[in-house]
Amino acid sequence: MMKDVRQTEDARNDSNSQRNDNSSFTFRAPKSKPLPKLSGQPCKLTIVNTEMHGKRLTIAQDVLEVIGTQDDVQIAIVENGIAIGSNLSVNNTKFFLRKSGRKGVIYSSELVDELTELFELDFSEKTSISFAEVLYHDIDDQTAAIFILKHQTDLNAIDVDLAMSNVDEADNQE
Repeated sequence: MMKDVRQTEDARNDSNSQRNDNSSFTFRAPKSKPLPKLSGQPCKLTIVNTEMHGKRLTIAQDVLEVIGTQDDVQIAIVENGIAIGSNLSVNNTKFFLRKSGRKGVIYSSELVDELTELFELDFSEKTSISFAEVLYHDIDDQTAAIFILKHQTDLNAIDVDLAMSNVDEADNQE
């Protein structure tokens, strides 16, 4: 450790180092400003989309507690986001949750790709997008967490009809 300190002191005293007391530099402030975190709230849902480190959804523990599940979830597409619940009655597809700290993680590149395309999520200069706001909605005695991802501009009648027929089929099976 002493050697490092001496090297630093030697560099300061080195004849090749020049100290200029004259103001030969013009200083200006950078255009960028430090940005505070936009929301003081912790993130409830994070979508990670990277080639190198994988694609996944991370769901906060408190969301999982409210919807009443720790092991698996169902995901449904809504007009401008997604619904996450323990049993949404839209199909039988369940996404298994792995734990990362206190959060639940869904590792599914297909799901991340679908959400990225459907809601035009832009990962060009970032690897993740986080959402702090969540709405809770009761569906058939089950609580679902609704996350608004983006307004879906290209939802067509076929998608709506298909989604409604899936809900009708699930209702008829009960």
